[in-house]
Amino acid sequence: LLRLESSSSISALEAYLKTDSASTLIWVMRLIESRSELPRDIGQIKPTLIRLLDHKDQFVNQLALHLISFAERLDDEEAVRLAKVTQSKDGWSNAVAANVLSRHLPFEQLETDFSRLLQRSDHSAAANVAQIANRYGTEASRFCDEVCDRIRIALNRCDFFLSKWYVLILMSISDNARNHVEHFFAEDEDLYRCAIELIDDAVDVPQITPNDAKPAP
Repeated sequence: LLRLESSSSISALEAYLKTDSASTLIWVMRLIESRSELPRDIGQIKPTLIRLLDHKDQFVNQLALHLISFAERLDDEEAVRLAKVTQSKDGWSNAVAANVLSRHLPFEQLETDFSRLLQRSDHSAAANVAQIANRYGTEASRFCDEVCDRIRIALNRCDFFLSKWYVLILMSISDNARNHVEHFFAEDEDLYRCAIELIDDAVDVPQITPNDAKPAP
């Protein structure tokens, strides 16, 4: 195992993904993560990574999902397996799985997951919904009021970073985010002012990708 490095052949690295040892799996997946042609390589070992989503170690599951997020395509069976992950009790995994699926499925197939993640009001969900919203755009426009409500909750918590994620979501799904904010916060001048400031500053906030929200080391 110590003779392996990221430049080893992908087939040699994949052979070690057949073990049940969590420490070995994590070591090898970290090597794979640093490869220069990652999307191509993930395409070759994707079935093995899909099987690791059932591993008993949660971090192995998360790291496998993180690598799968680089895949350029999913077949129908793989999409069905990831759809099961969107129901996981692990909040990070279910949010990222929905994010990954949004690259491959029409909005109507992920609308329920989009709505569910909006209700969570946490950074992991909001960051992934921001990317999903960026992909689908105004297809998700019927959720504008729900997103404004998430902005309200985050501002009331004084969690401005979380508020920024929801502002990015609103700007992705609304033709006129300022009008939605003005209407929603019509009776609360302070919240309205804060929300408008966030809209004005939103251009400086980076957009999330599935791979930015990877599990902690």
